[in-house]
Amino acid sequence: VYQEEIFRYCQTICADMKSVLLIAHDIKLAAKFCSRLILLAEGRIVADGSPDEVITVGNLERAYGLHSAVFMNQVTGNLDIHTYEAPAQTQHPGTVHVIGGGGATASILRALYEQGCRLSAGVLQPGDTDADVASAFAVDVVMGQSFCAIGAVQTEANRRKIAGADVVVLGNICYGQQNLDNLQAAFFAHKLIVIEDTPISERDYTGGTAAGLYGQLVRQPQVEVMTSAEFMGRVTAGRFAKKVSEHVLTNPANSARIAT
Repeated sequence: VYQEEIFRYCQTICADMKSVLLIAHDIKLAAKFCSRLILLAEGRIVADGSPDEVITVGNLERAYGLHSAVFMNQVTGNLDIHTYEAPAQTQHPGTVHVIGGGGATASILRALYEQGCRLSAGVLQPGDTDADVASAFAVDVVMGQSFCAIGAVQTEANRRKIAGADVVVLGNICYGQQNLDNLQAAFFAHKLIVIEDTPISERDYTGGTAAGLYGQLVRQPQVEVMTSAEFMGRVTAGRFAKKVSEHVLTNPANSARIAT
């Protein structure tokens, strides 16, 4: 409470046409209250400017050796920072496309980002929790329109990303007519992991159409079904990244890219 009180008092002083120079170790608090930041490391200026110019992933890594994601917190409206411990040995686990919606894949996106995966996602809608998380971690997202069925442009873009991904993850999402194409698009995956925490019958709001498609999908030879707990266990243990890397090497479609 006293930290906040001091910062607010400094703002009051600045509003009276004065300047305040202070040293702070709480990055988020400084970004919340200060109009200008000077980031120092080992006696040198790393960055100087507004909070969004100074507090970046690259600057935090240069100054502190931090692995982070910097984003605008949708609840507070303030700049926020998520820090994490990167894998001890950074590998290039390939590209993972996540099919989500309704907040079903937020934790999956975060975990894959922390493992260093190249990520894409779709089709998501503005205001969706998954879309907010994807934005925070700079994920390449195919974005649709709120309260609208997936359009032809988004359909094509989503399928293109799915076809180009080494592994696709289909979240435990609910299906209506608006997002049914996300389920249909999953058939284009070379390697597909389906997250199933609840039966499809409890997530089908299409009168049985989604359940029928889902039943066909999980019987495909390239599909593996597991719970979110099982998937997250693989990710945190590093087994998922290793599996993706193996798929990159064994997938004929990647041979030209690897040779290059």
